[in-house]
Amino acid sequence: PHGRFLACSGFPDCRSTLPYYEKIGVDCPKCGKDIVMKKSKKGRKYYGCIDNPECDFMVWQKPSKETCPQCGSLLLEKGNKLLCMNEQCGYVK
Repeated sequence: PHGRFLACSGFPDCRSTLPYYEKIGVDCPKCGKDIVMKKSKKGRKYYGCIDNPECDFMVWQKPSKETCPQCGSLLLEKGNKLLCMNEQCGYVK
């Protein structure tokens, strides 16, 4: 009911489990670790740093591997467009 997870192969003696996060191949702009797809309590997809709660990076749109040519921020996929994560930049591809 909680989605995919990693479990110990020694069940039932070992009951250790870890969540399984899908990596999207983009590095976090704050700490440099991987960004993974997660689900909120209500089931909505979001993208955040795998090093949560130490790193608080989170976005609702999927980050792209490309960076903004104007400011160097991540580009976010929204429909068939790529938007700059920096709202003050306003770059659209």
